[in-house]
Amino acid sequence: MTATVTGGTSPWGAVYDSSKNEVFVSNWGSNTVSVISDSNNAVTATVPVEKNPWGLAYDPAKGEIFVANSGGNTVSVISDSSYTVVATVTVGANPTSLAFDSGTGQVFCSNVGDNSVSVISDTDNTVVATIQVGNYTAGLTYDQG
Repeated sequence: MTATVTGGTSPWGAVYDSSKNEVFVSNWGSNTVSVISDSNNAVTATVPVEKNPWGLAYDPAKGEIFVANSGGNTVSVISDSSYTVVATVTVGANPTSLAFDSGTGQVFCSNVGDNSVSVISDTDNTVVATIQVGNYTAGLTYDQG
């Protein structure tokens, strides 16, 4: 069965929360994140975030979703139990993609505006390192191996 779910404007990124069976979708045009139940394909919550949310990452140990806000130079941290922003982390210019490292509890954030990667600790939601990389660092992925 196929379903069409209406959420915010200009959906961009998505991440699956396996503990809650929900999909979190960043809505670039409406500065929100839609929470969609995979059991009934309905939007169960809409979370306001900073400007132009783009990529997302899920931290299953903490039950948090990290959202790169490209227009705000921040990362919003959303609780998957309260559907609220519990922290906002300032990162480099124009963050786009995120990757979560379950081994270290760190989130890596690519910043296309200044060619850097911010490393965020999930313990206290602070930037613990900034790494300068090549031009236009738009994408990230994590290798668990």
